[in-house]
Amino acid sequence: SSSAFITIANNATVSGANNSSYVDGPIRKVGNQAFTFPIGQANNYQPASISAPSNNAHHFTAEYHYIDPNASYDVLNKDVTLNHISRNEYWIINRTNGASNVNVTLNWDNRSGGVDNLPNLRVARWDGTTWRDHGNGGTTGSIAAGTVVTSAAVSLWAATSPFSLSSSSGNNPLPITLLRFNAVPGNKQVFISWATANEKNNDHFELERSQNGIDFTLLTKLNGAGNSNTLLNYSWIDTDPLNGNSYYRLKEVDINGDFTFSEVKSVHFDAKQSTSSLSAFMIYPNPSNGNYINLKMNEELMHHNSEILSLELYDMHGQKVYSSYNQLKNSGSDLNLRFNNALQPGVYSVTIITKTSVEKQLLVVDGSSSATAE
Repeated sequence: SSSAFITIANNATVSGANNSSYVDGPIRKVGNQAFTFPIGQANNYQPASISAPSNNAHHFTAEYHYIDPNASYDVLNKDVTLNHISRNEYWIINRTNGASNVNVTLNWDNRSGGVDNLPNLRVARWDGTTWRDHGNGGTTGSIAAGTVVTSAAVSLWAATSPFSLSSSSGNNPLPITLLRFNAVPGNKQVFISWATANEKNNDHFELERSQNGIDFTLLTKLNGAGNSNTLLNYSWIDTDPLNGNSYYRLKEVDINGDFTFSEVKSVHFDAKQSTSSLSAFMIYPNPSNGNYINLKMNEELMHHNSEILSLELYDMHGQKVYSSYNQLKNSGSDLNLRFNNALQPGVYSVTIITKTSVEKQLLVVDGSSSATAE
């Protein structure tokens, strides 16, 4: 952690790092030797290296993050020489003592999302407001795996210095742009949804689940768009969720077999509570395209509540996005709701208020996506 990290002393060395053995968190190197930080995350060893500092008391501290940097460091704010920044991973490399300037080397492999043009690869650094172009001072390896080094020593260090792979052209697609990935528990189900801003050579998605957050198993495969520059929404419903805590992640697989993972989403599901009573109403279609939904009432459970006082929709931030009153007088009827303004993709809570109860169900809106499960 940031308060209890590993320190590698001057003249000390490290060996044996791999996908099963690495430092998940910050590691500090003291001394005037070139050094490769044995860092990684989520069973993904992704080292970063520095050239030799000028003083044996100087030190640098590094950490790897296998997540989209955009949440903290806006990838649209970049030097004009950069076409795009990787949305799959980033490294924090801080100069934590001294004034040494060093070259920085970043690594890539098949989990980095895709490299197809080595000369156009760049090392980018966030300076607090903008991703700066630190050039390409040479590469090793192949498009499958290799390294790229800055074209010169980095001299302007911010208090926190994120680094990422980038490209000077539209080549090197790196990962798809995953805008969101959500997993939300509902009555007897977990609703999973995600959206992409663009896809390149995307063959399919694999949705995985784990009970311990480490060992994942495949739930389903959904076809990708191949190549797309438009917003696409996907969703799937886990109708047999695990009791207690569980974890979900998304694996994007390219046509050539390269793959990347999303961040992991945790869900707490109480099977006893979810199966203790039948649903008072059913929503269909669910997922919806956001233009309309139908509600079918459970007559056995709703016969004492023949009058619905109101029906309301809330987004996952708790904001009311729709309300209607006295829509249904007969508990055995179906209610058809059409929205003047289509609901945005996401997960919503549909709430029916009667004279004696409040009933809720979750609705997934997946926009115009035509994704289907295999």
